[in-house]
Amino acid sequence: MGNKSSINYWLFQNNPKRFKLREALQQEALKTFVVKAHKGKIKKGDKVIIWQTGEDAGCYALATIASNVENDQVEEQEVPFFKEVPKETKRVHLNIDYNLWSKPITKDFIPLSKSFDRFYGGLSGTNYKATEEQFEEIINLVEQQDILAEPTIAYNPQTSLDHPLNLILYGAPGTGKTYHAINYALSIIENRTMEELEMEPRGALRHRFNEYMEEGWIQYVTFHPSFAYEDFVEGIKPQTTQQGNVVYEVEDGVFKYISLTAKRHLVEVLLSLIPVQEVNIDYEALYSSFLLYLESDDFNSFESRTGKRMLLQKMARNGNLTVRPENSFLAYTIFKTKLKKLYKAFQSVDDIKHTQNDINLLLGGVNTRAYWSVFNELKKFEPSFVQALMEAEQGDIQLPEEGIDAFELSNLSEVAKNKANKFVLIIDEINRGNIAGIFGDMITLIEEDKRESNSEALKIILPYSKTYFCVPPNLHIIGTMNTADRSVESLDAALRRRFTFVEQKPNAEVLNQVPVSGVDLKRMLTKINERIAILLDEDHLIGHSYFIEVNNFAELKSIFANKILPLLQEYFYGDFGKIGLVLGKEFLEERKFSSDDFANFDYEYMHELTDKKIYQIRNVEELEASAFIRIYEKDFE
Repeated sequence: MGNKSSINYWLFQNNPKRFKLREALQQEALKTFVVKAHKGKIKKGDKVIIWQTGEDAGCYALATIASNVENDQVEEQEVPFFKEVPKETKRVHLNIDYNLWSKPITKDFIPLSKSFDRFYGGLSGTNYKATEEQFEEIINLVEQQDILAEPTIAYNPQTSLDHPLNLILYGAPGTGKTYHAINYALSIIENRTMEELEMEPRGALRHRFNEYMEEGWIQYVTFHPSFAYEDFVEGIKPQTTQQGNVVYEVEDGVFKYISLTAKRHLVEVLLSLIPVQEVNIDYEALYSSFLLYLESDDFNSFESRTGKRMLLQKMARNGNLTVRPENSFLAYTIFKTKLKKLYKAFQSVDDIKHTQNDINLLLGGVNTRAYWSVFNELKKFEPSFVQALMEAEQGDIQLPEEGIDAFELSNLSEVAKNKANKFVLIIDEINRGNIAGIFGDMITLIEEDKRESNSEALKIILPYSKTYFCVPPNLHIIGTMNTADRSVESLDAALRRRFTFVEQKPNAEVLNQVPVSGVDLKRMLTKINERIAILLDEDHLIGHSYFIEVNNFAELKSIFANKILPLLQEYFYGDFGKIGLVLGKEFLEERKFSSDDFANFDYEYMHELTDKKIYQIRNVEELEASAFIRIYEKDFE
């Protein structure tokens, strides 16, 4: 009992934008964790609740600390999961006791007991105190719900998944082509399997997809008959000047835009891989550059720890600054020598725990808020100064005068390719446009071996801008194609040779709803598609997505009236007899007429018209559930 009482309990929080916790746990790669607070109290043998913040907040693991706090690097197997690999920091090693990557304990499942009244999950910060009761209650919840899960899917983020560069998802209407295009895009960008992504809530996938679109990693476009090369690659578009004059300028299309974005990222990665010596920062040089920055348009104001603005009033020749709060005329002098002491004493503003005490102890009686504000701005400026020093030392690679877009990616290493982000262009309804006219000479450049840096790389001169252009190797193209509009065989042969085609078939197995008023949706859809395939072909089936959200009989009738029946009329060109062969006689009614329905005229073949059977669609609202059941069970009474 004595040993147990000496165990401390902690809450360690992870920011998903910096480290992919869930993926690391799935691969059993989480071995260490950063310690920013309680460094003197966290020790070997303590217990940890590992919590992820953000939209998918929750407990993803329970662990035991396997080392004392010490300066350490992250483990090699952890590196692929960091957005930016941290330098040596205070860390502890972990032994994972409960791996909950597949079914984390989200905040909604946290027990509503008094022990969680002071639970700090979700607050800003990394290391918080937890309690034994909180730790034990999470264990009880895990064991009660049997949600302990060990990795079940092979996952190796260091090896790129074998995604084709050019992919077309094709299938009948409603088979989920656009739905799966989103999953494919995320799989490419995040280097995760489709099976793994399907385990996540759809809302989380759509949220990340939208974020990638906002960041420019994904572009989305829909082809249509009036879409042209000028919209896709580049064209001359009219622009109105401030004076009201019309000028014509070359404007990049969506394909050229994302191609150049992907290439710029590759060049940045290539430059970052050039080894450089550690940069030694000379404070005098840093401060001189900082003063130039304060005089530039890039600087607006300082900001205090509480978010209040602090204005620069004067800059003396000796480097001293005079600042004042935004709503006050009381000014304070920031001495260059004292600011230097502050810079040498603290690596970051986060190291200043108590502004008043820490700064006054070091500098004596000064306005601590003013010094903190200026020091904070200096530390924010410092990375750009360091970057400039690093670029000055990277003299091996020179950018051409035309800029980064003209940089040649010859002999690009696999390391650079694997480290670079992937970019995705989604082309919805790719077969509705004039593909030969829209792609033009791009149809050659998108081939894998014709991409920039590859053995048979090609570049062309664009017709309007007269600049060289080639397609980067980190750009993926995903197209969707509705086979009811146009079959794969009818596509341009050049396009078919350059794309990988993946069929999206109707999948009745996903219709797991309970029977709707006795109607088995799964059996009904299967039988409908079997009959359409006999009468037409498998390009004109009906997809499962039409029925996924059907939960009552009214919704089923609405889907038939507004989606299924119009689609069948289009498929069979108004041949209602074939629609009857698919759905049954109860969906049609015979329209009878006599010679009195026509004008007064002696027509020798009138008997053929009056004897001819003509059908029309019955009002779906009048149908009973039995009519739908008899689609797949003819003898149903």
